[in-house]
Amino acid sequence: MIDTVLARGKLRQLLSVMDSERAVLLNGPLDDLAKISAKRDQLLDSLVNGGPVSQRILGAKLADVKAMAKRNGALLKAAMEGMKDARKEIENMEESLNEMDTYTSDGAKMVVAQTPPGKGHRV
Repeated sequence: MIDTVLARGKLRQLLSVMDSERAVLLNGPLDDLAKISAKRDQLLDSLVNGGPVSQRILGAKLADVKAMAKRNGALLKAAMEGMKDARKEIENMEESLNEMDTYTSDGAKMVVAQTPPGKGHRV
């Protein structure tokens, strides 16, 4: 009896942590993700290795847990892709600070190197 109550409590905590993980993936801050993921893994491990009662309780909601894990995995993947895209955009911006495209009087494209302002440089 007590095993069932404890296992159900852990399952509720697991589902709640996975909802928190989703919220962080959608709204940030992503720094919280490591702590939340560690708690999720601890709860899941506790249910998987908690004996037959815990495994039965987890098994009853396994489809929900898998669906939430899949959803959160897709959000994590999207967040990582977004960060890659942002990094690439910043690199492009930095490159554009150092050069400028212009055209000659005959219409040919020409790249002009920019010198960033420094000491003794008037803007």
